[in-house]
Amino acid sequence: MEMADKDYSLFMQDNSESDYGKEAILDYQLSWIMRVAASKEIQEKNNVLFERCKKVLLKFIGKSGCDNVEIVSVEVWKQWQRIDVTAHVVVKCDGKEEKHLVVIEDKAYTKIHDDQLNRYEETINETYDKDNRFKDFKKHFWVITFFEKEEAEYGILNADCKNANWGLLTFYEVIDFDYTLTGSDLFDEFWVKDWN
Repeated sequence: MEMADKDYSLFMQDNSESDYGKEAILDYQLSWIMRVAASKEIQEKNNVLFERCKKVLLKFIGKSGCDNVEIVSVEVWKQWQRIDVTAHVVVKCDGKEEKHLVVIEDKAYTKIHDDQLNRYEETINETYDKDNRFKDFKKHFWVITFFEKEEAEYGILNADCKNANWGLLTFYEVIDFDYTLTGSDLFDEFWVKDWN
């Protein structure tokens, strides 16, 4: 695959100066990526895309760098209890089944407000800790931001995440700064091409 050098995306670029749906689009993208990582059909048709999406999902469940992980199933909900993305992920790691809960809040042009992270974690814990169906799920809490590490807003988000025990990833860290085209217009237009 070729590198996307100076290839600009029109997907997220317009004249808006605030979110205007960018966070909602990120919700759909993250949901789609996690589901692609579990798709045998995509794996057969476009293994480059499949492997990139699998790498993202493994990062979300703390399995980055694990070679022997099979994604068994992924179920994703957007805006459940106002939480941007919630996912149940079942994997086999060295033949042993593991269940993971991925909780994502994304931030484009806004900051954490109204004690969001603690409230969302409380909602998750109230739901998952008292229901035996979910007792084996390992929880992973993430904030994904369009703010870059050099920006003051990133520093504020980072402090909020540390206080609430949530991980923080920039948009670029989600794909590990890998700008190789996958052959998927949906993935490449959003994640690989430059928005500026």
